[in-house]
This record gives sequence, C-alpha cells and structure tokens, in this order.
Amino acid sequence: MPTPLSPTDFTRAAAQTLAGQTGVVVAGIDDLELYLEVLGQPTRLQLDHFYDIYLADPQSLPAILHSLFESLHDVPPNRTITDPAMLLQRIMPMLKPLALLNEIHEQQIPLLLYRPFLGELMITYVIDEGETVAYVSRDHLASWGLAEELVHQQALTNLRQRTTPPRISGTGHHSLLIWASNDGYDATRLLLPELLQPFARQLGGNVVLGVPSRDLLLGFGDDDSIIFEHLAAQITEDATTGPFPLTDQLFTLRNGRIQLYQQE
Repeated sequence: MPTPLSPTDFTRAAAQTLAGQTGVVVAGIDDLELYLEVLGQPTRLQLDHFYDIYLADPQSLPAILHSLFESLHDVPPNRTITDPAMLLQRIMPMLKPLALLNEIHEQQIPLLLYRPFLGELMITYVIDEGETVAYVSRDHLASWGLAEELVHQQALTNLRQRTTPPRISGTGHHSLLIWASNDGYDATRLLLPELLQPFARQLGGNVVLGVPSRDLLLGFGDDDSIIFEHLAAQITEDATTGPFPLTDQLFTLRNGRIQLYQQE
C-alpha cells in the first residue's frame, strides 16, 4: 500500500484540482488551507476535515477531491434576487449529506436553508441558473420575505415539472429502475414517491431505493437475495468512490412515503 500523502502534498493535490476549474483562482496555499477566489469572491477553504477522511481511506482520494470541488459550489453566491415570483419559478430541491453543515460552519458561510430528510441526508434548496446553481441561505429567505414551507412546496412542484420517466430494465420481480438524466436532480427525485409507486407495485418483495450520488437513483426488489446483495454492494462502492457522493444507506416506499430500508 502506498504511503499516504503528507498534509503539504494533500494540499498541493487539492490546489491542482481546483486550479483547473472554471471560476476558481488559487490565490495562496498553506498546509491544509487554501486561499481562493470563487466567482470573484475571496474564500478560505480549510482542508482538515477532508484530510482526515483521506487518511482513513487513502484510495478514496479521487472522490474526496470531487467532494472538495463540489463544496465550493455549496457557497451561496453574493447575488441579490428581488422578484420573489421569478425566484419561485427557478427554485429546486437538492439532497445533500448532513455532514455538509459542518463544512459550512468551519468556513463561516451563512447557514443554508435546509430541512432534515432521512438518515444521513437533508434537503437543501437552489436557484437553478442553467449551468450552475446558487444555494439558498436562511438570510436569503428572510430578505425575500418568503415562507419556508412555500419554498419547499414550490421546489417540489418545479422538480415534478422537470422530471421525465425513469428507465426501467427487466420485468416483474427482476425489474431495475434507473434515474440518471445527469441534470443534477436524479437522486433528489427520491422526494417524489408518487412517481415511484407504479414501479414498486410490480415487484414481488419490497422496493429498495439507493441514491449513492447526486446523479443516480436506483430502484430494485429485495426478494432475490443475489440481485439485492449485488446492487447494495454497488451502491456502497459508488457512494464511496464516485463523483458527487451522497449515501450508501438504502430506502424503501411504504404507505406512499419514503422510509429507511431495513432488511427483514
């Protein structure tokens, strides 16, 4: 097994990754600390948390660097939107790991508007701007004079309107549901259980749902143990090594609601 990177080398690897990204300028480097300009905004990024994760599993370095890049886009841009009606037409929900809140606190960024979902996940809200998104903070919500529940319900409505049917492969008990449109909201479609019910009804056992990364939602049954173990293992691997990771936890659909899955 290769020797893990030192804090200095890890910082250099992070700087090299970020320097090649659009809108990011690396202005300075210190051990486990980067001084950046992100879309023109000065930002200090502390890497201690990322380095601790890397030391626990050095082979996950590519996924960690992907997460590092994504964390920069979790910073709410310094922009003002004054038309609430226009804002509501563009606002979308997005599932994120609850652990993101620790990173936001460490970077002294205004608290995101969020609500806990299930397990390791929370629902955040973004303003969709085509190629990028702007995360909504509680300060934004107060300045716009919008109620949180209104934002949540409108975000779900917008998500439904932008959702096309998933791909279904196989038939009956061996069916596999795949949402992978790469629009940034595939995993977040877990928030639309009514669209998952037709698939769930055709399975012999319980429906099992996985969202290992931002751009993938998988659905399958649990009555075939071989298929179940294979797909569950794949979800665990994707959540560990893939880009934009979310969680290796599994979910199910009962009585029209998404719940954490527990194998019987």
